[in-house]
Amino acid sequence: MRTPQLAALLSDVPFWRGLGHKYQMVDKQNEKAAVFKAQIDKAGGLPCLVVMDADVPGKVLGTYPVKSDTPANMRKFVTDTIAKLTGK
Repeated sequence: MRTPQLAALLSDVPFWRGLGHKYQMVDKQNEKAAVFKAQIDKAGGLPCLVVMDADVPGKVLGTYPVKSDTPANMRKFVTDTIAKLTGK
């Protein structure tokens, strides 16, 4: 379910661009969601964070459910998770 807190995180383009990584938003209504169905299911559905290796097509580094919380806590979760997986 898209909460106002989650909408604030998803629409924060400067945050996503500032991570220094490629990113892609996928909505369940988008045909691109089908490509990530296995990862989305593994995370228990949407919303979730799927971290993939940009240099190895299809290589999933991790899939994590995103709990609706304050935008600041969700940003920290995303940042910490990406740093843990990529060392960046």
